[in-house]
Amino acid sequence: MPANWISMQPGELWLWGDIFFIIQVNPPQLASALQAESGKPAEPSPLKYEFAATAFYCADKNPHGSSRRPIASVTIETMDYSKVNKALSAVLSKLAAANGSELKQSTMTGLFTASMRVNLGEYPGALTIDAARQHFIPILRSQLGLEGEPVRGGVIADAWGNPFTGLPARKARSGCGAAVLSLMLLVAVIAVCRAV
Repeated sequence: MPANWISMQPGELWLWGDIFFIIQVNPPQLASALQAESGKPAEPSPLKYEFAATAFYCADKNPHGSSRRPIASVTIETMDYSKVNKALSAVLSKLAAANGSELKQSTMTGLFTASMRVNLGEYPGALTIDAARQHFIPILRSQLGLEGEPVRGGVIADAWGNPFTGLPARKARSGCGAAVLSLMLLVAVIAVCRAV
């Protein structure tokens, strides 16, 4: 699953009913972000998140009480089969050949919630933030039962200190910032593991 709040570009903030969502550009995998926080080099992975739309309840609208855990993440992810280990690559190549196709890079849509991880099929669009947004909005609408249209709230950093989201303003970076981020990521991992 993608690491929350980390984006290689400013990304986008969208406000929608009782929720808000952020669109991240090339977010790292959660495991890679945790490894980086601990000072370990990230292990290479054949999976790359191109974009992720991660939805959160606004602070005062969460039916489960005070929590900053995401309620859903929709991803556009690319799997590069040339980077898969040789044994698994051989098995996948045989399966592809048996189906009359060849093994290639694929770009898929994934959905993460507290209770599941689902592959929503191949992503047919361009790898641009505009195309990703247009792809994410109907999925979030359907999965979260949202009505109306989302309103642009700025970039990801604008979620902090925003009266709509209810997130406190970010303070200047201090030595405990990395520890807080690690704790938030760990809580998210535990929640997903418990759901599985």
